[in-house]
Amino acid sequence: MKNLNKEIKLPKIIHTLGDKYQLSNFDKNLLYVVYKAVSKDYKNNLFLRVDSVSKTGMSRKIAGAVVYNQDIISITYLLRKLKIIDKRNSIRGCGMDMLFEVSYRLFLTLHQGKRYQDKLSRYEGY
Repeated sequence: MKNLNKEIKLPKIIHTLGDKYQLSNFDKNLLYVVYKAVSKDYKNNLFLRVDSVSKTGMSRKIAGAVVYNQDIISITYLLRKLKIIDKRNSIRGCGMDMLFEVSYRLFLTLHQGKRYQDKLSRYEGY
């Protein structure tokens, strides 16, 4: 996590989101790492998982992480700050891929006005 506390030249969208959601410099730098992770050029750097499903099946608890300098850094709190998931780390919905929904919302937040299909790399099967 070293180097995330230093000043980094950030795109305008990161500053805009930082001001809107009152992010610290560390959070802005981490958001920039996430910004790069959801772009086409940086494959396999963003990880999302479902921690649990509610009894009704109508919501899921989500956790997220990115790889930065060979460290795995949790971004779950950042997803909360950006209001992609709620304060309980949950997202509501069923009958669709909720991890895709989180990555899609994250993409739309970071790449406003861009087409998801053009910017994000496709899911790869394992």
